[in-house]
Amino acid sequence: MIAIKKQVHAVLLAVLIGVLAACSTTVERVTDPAKVQDFAFLQSGVTSNKEVEARLGRPLNVYEGGRIATYVFETLGGKYNSTADRSAPYHLVLVFRVDGVLERWSLVHTGM
Repeated sequence: MIAIKKQVHAVLLAVLIGVLAACSTTVERVTDPAKVQDFAFLQSGVTSNKEVEARLGRPLNVYEGGRIATYVFETLGGKYNSTADRSAPYHLVLVFRVDGVLERWSLVHTGM
């Protein structure tokens, strides 16, 4: 049962990234430690959805009854700033377990 849920979540994450890709030419996961340091507090299996919301505010989009949340960021002076502008280049995708604890997350960059 858990394996099926993980597969469903992986498919949903892939679909969400696919939707983002449809809006731009390229989508790539941001892995450079310098670029993800603002999100160092995000720890799979540890960070709660309440802590994320306290740090980042309300997500721009929520799916699957709150199990998947997305934020959109633009950069200004090397810092990420949350925005409601869906065309901003950085998208943070968070997947939470049923108990509200972070399961995994990805920061993706969309480019034209």
